[in-house]
Amino acid sequence: MYDLERLKDDINLRKIIPNILSSDEYRYSGSTMYAKCVSGLHSETRYEHNAVSEKRCHCFSCGETYDAFTYIKKYYEQQGFSLSFAKICENIGDALGGATYYETDNKIKK
Repeated sequence: MYDLERLKDDINLRKIIPNILSSDEYRYSGSTMYAKCVSGLHSETRYEHNAVSEKRCHCFSCGETYDAFTYIKKYYEQQGFSLSFAKICENIGDALGGATYYETDNKIKK
């Protein structure tokens, strides 16, 4: 089980996306990161529409905004997988450093 509060505090989509998406599904333009939109409302192949910040991503094409949990859930749904909330937390935790976020008996494993 992951320490959800700590995970929420430390979420950084700019660190998570390179660990979850394939390298052709995101890119940088200068210091701005852009990633594939997961709304399913449009099919543009240009990623310049979906800007990624530390806590959220926003698609300027369809207007959708996602936090990390929702983005990862929708991304995997588009790949044909349905992830539980626990598995989404595991993916985020692993992308951010793994064992740092894992807790047992309410104590963080180091």
